[in-house]
Amino acid sequence: SGTGILNIFAASLEVLPTCPSPSTAAFTLITTNSATATWTAPSIVPTLGYEYELRTTGLGGSGAAGLVTNNTTTALSVNFSTLLANTNYKLYIRSKCSAADLGSWNLVGNFTTLCAISTVPYFEGFETGHTHGVIPSLCWSQSDVSGYNQWLVNNTYTDRNRTPRTGNWNAFLAYSNEDWLIRSFQLEAGITYRFKFYVRQDGNNINDASVKVHYGIGSTPVDLTNVIVPQTGIIGGDYQEMIGDFQVTTSGVYQVGINGKMNGTPWYISIDDISLDVAPACPDVNNVTITDITKNEATLNWSSVSVPSNGYEYEVRTTGLPGTPGAVEFGTTIGSVTTVNIAG
Repeated sequence: SGTGILNIFAASLEVLPTCPSPSTAAFTLITTNSATATWTAPSIVPTLGYEYELRTTGLGGSGAAGLVTNNTTTALSVNFSTLLANTNYKLYIRSKCSAADLGSWNLVGNFTTLCAISTVPYFEGFETGHTHGVIPSLCWSQSDVSGYNQWLVNNTYTDRNRTPRTGNWNAFLAYSNEDWLIRSFQLEAGITYRFKFYVRQDGNNINDASVKVHYGIGSTPVDLTNVIVPQTGIIGGDYQEMIGDFQVTTSGVYQVGINGKMNGTPWYISIDDISLDVAPACPDVNNVTITDITKNEATLNWSSVSVPSNGYEYEVRTTGLPGTPGAVEFGTTIGSVTTVNIAG
């Protein structure tokens, strides 16, 4: 008799696709409304070229919902135009080896179009297009100076003075942070623009929280060298209006940044109702300060982008709206005088 060894090995049989589709694509020349996709031919070059679908939602071949455009090409690239700014697109491709032999729909990649440059007039109340608890979207960018938190959008929190000024949404920055919130604008030389927003904090010390607004040509805070609103302490309680008028010397694209800075005492800075518009022909005053306060007098100071031909009117009141009876003191300054002493 004899002995023997029987070895049994596992085996598998894989059926290779007869019409493989491209697996990846590269995206170049991305703008606010266009992009170019390029891919490599698969191991079997399809006789009839490639079908492609550009989509915002849905799978390749899933129908009209989310389909932006579709077509067939024998080239290895395609250019997409008339796209929406700041939008994410997905590209699906399949090979066409014959009318009956089609490859599978492959997701070859995705891209996001660039943000459109904002134009004047502009308004941001955070009411649409944002998500609670995350950084502002819709082409706002951020730059951190110190701390670990960022500006976040809010439509839920009302504690510690985080209630929106209008509507149901605003944005806030947490304690022990300094952060820029930045946006691009197309501005024209020779036009006086007005940047305005509303801000509040939940503390009582004006030295604990402050904001400023700068602009510049570059995209980083070090490029924001021109002052719109100087560093200004925020009062506690209700929203405080911040206004700055400015002009650019050369037409072009500029970055405008809001800087929020706070120590560890107050919990939050909240902002709402940001706007950029052409300033009125007779501009309001800004940067109002009260100094030299004693028991019976004080000095009122302010500034203005341009000097009004008839000076400035002022009223000191304990109650009532300006222009109604009951002013404690009122008067008019002449020419470029932007300070007045209030006595008695």
